[in-house]
Amino acid sequence: QSTWGFYFSQQKMDKKIAELVPPSVFRFTPTIARFLLVATFLEDGIRLIYDWSFQVRYLSLRIGSATVPFLLICIAIQLISPVIIVTLHTRFLKAAVFSLLFNLVIQWYAYKVYNDFLLLCRNLALVGSLFLLLCQRKIIEINQGIGSSPFMTTDKSTQYMQLVGRILLVFLVIAHLPIHNFTLSFINIIMIIGYCVPLVLVVIGFKTRLSAFVLFVFVSLTNVLSNSFWLLESHDSSRDFHQYYFFQTLSIAGGLILLVSSGAGDMSVDAMKKGS
Repeated sequence: QSTWGFYFSQQKMDKKIAELVPPSVFRFTPTIARFLLVATFLEDGIRLIYDWSFQVRYLSLRIGSATVPFLLICIAIQLISPVIIVTLHTRFLKAAVFSLLFNLVIQWYAYKVYNDFLLLCRNLALVGSLFLLLCQRKIIEINQGIGSSPFMTTDKSTQYMQLVGRILLVFLVIAHLPIHNFTLSFINIIMIIGYCVPLVLVVIGFKTRLSAFVLFVFVSLTNVLSNSFWLLESHDSSRDFHQYYFFQTLSIAGGLILLVSSGAGDMSVDAMKKGS
């Protein structure tokens, strides 16, 4: 935590962000981001234990005798890896992130959700958030003990991963915008502007911190309003879906908070402006 705090304090905050968020809160942004990022995995790991009997019956029809080993692997990954990420155990952080990526792939295969396009979009946005987490780990390693800017690096692989992570966040918009049965209404127009404008700025890396913060606020508000599973009855069949989508969106929002704390990296308009 001290390492994150040191690097964060070296980066000049965007004035607009400083006006919106108290420095005492902003200082803990990396920790908050990591906790949000793993929220969906923790929730799913706990849910697999709670719904063990149902999961065994459901998956036995799809993967047969591999059901129990599969569930045990998923539970272990989704309960252990988040702890490593939140506590920032740098030695095992890379393995933890790749374990979560592996978990996304095997669940996608086991649950046979190949045709769920919106779920695919959400997962791709979540992958982008995990990529951004890997980038921050790499940047800390490169700059540890160096007085240079902690959020800028000459490591090409990290630069490309930061760019890919920001681009994958585009799928967050695809998953949330009212694309199907679209009607020209005031609310839909507000949603399009609220998502698309800051997202485009995030992708190109212009005013990245402020844009990511605005997008985080908008995503969080729409997530609470559209996925309020706690208002549904326990026997409501849609409750589980809303709960899953709520925590998954929460994790993607964690990736946006990572951008608020770290910026876009070298491959961005912000970096070009600083270099000119």
